[in-house]
Amino acid sequence: MKQWWLNLASRERRTLVIGGVSLAVILFYFLLWQPLHQDNAQLARDVEQGEALLHWTRNTVAEIRARGGGEQIEVGADPEQALFALADSHAREAGLGDVLQRVEPSGEGGARVAFQQVGFDDLMHWVGSLQHQYGVRIGLLTLQQSELDGRVDAQLVLELPGS
Repeated sequence: MKQWWLNLASRERRTLVIGGVSLAVILFYFLLWQPLHQDNAQLARDVEQGEALLHWTRNTVAEIRARGGGEQIEVGADPEQALFALADSHAREAGLGDVLQRVEPSGEGGARVAFQQVGFDDLMHWVGSLQHQYGVRIGLLTLQQSELDGRVDAQLVLELPGS
């Protein structure tokens, strides 16, 4: 290899050096710099969207608490109806039946409800309606952002006041 290099004319050696350096720069740019830069930009956009969702969620929670916090609400129209049955029928009436995954009893008079890819606004309206009409409270709420914008996977534990 060394002998081959020495047998080349100085013009050919210079051309090969310039070509090698150019190839190294091009490979560095397309294989390292550009993918890292694009990934960094995507991560920055994801963080920005996450912060916006967090800010919106906090404002919505504050709004829901403000609406339901000061009112005296009568508990359930039919006290004999189990909370899990009420939650199921109310969700279906609200048009959430297709995203309702599971409704089951939880503890004494409580209900565990799971939704998949439910619209966040729809879920909050449903919870607010249950709270306003029946005095139902959320004991536990777990939300996970879905792949679709504005939709979440949600698990709730609902409770009646005093239980």
